[in-house]
Amino acid sequence: ITGEQLTWIKQERSMSTENSMVMIKLLIQFIKCIIKRKQIYTCIKTSYLC
Repeated sequence: ITGEQLTWIKQERSMSTENSMVMIKLLIQFIKCIIKRKQIYTCIKTSYLC
């Protein structure tokens, strides 16, 4: 493996870690959104029952 190939591999690795971080952040936002929706839904249900 040449030095050029090594730097390319390192760049690839850093990119994949950045991508996984972005994916994790999106997943967290998605989960938060679902939780909020559930809270709103239960709130609506209880207000209808009251």
